Amino acid sequence: MEGYSTGEAAKKLGVTENTLKARLWRARHQLAERLGRRLRRISDDVTGRNGNGSGMMGEEACSYC
Repeated sequence: MEGYSTGEAAKKLGVTENTLKARLWRARHQLAERLGRRLRRISDDVTGRNGNGSGMMGEEACSYC
């Protein structure tokens, strides 16, 4: 809840500040993990690696372009 303090956001959501902080931490952690996996996958595609260090022979380097 952008623009609100932690206490204000927690009150509006009907949870304690600690619950809100835990949920925010968990959401940020999940987002970082998912973005990291996606960036690694994109990087592997661009560099021609298929996850085990070997190149992808006969395939385009980037399936996202």
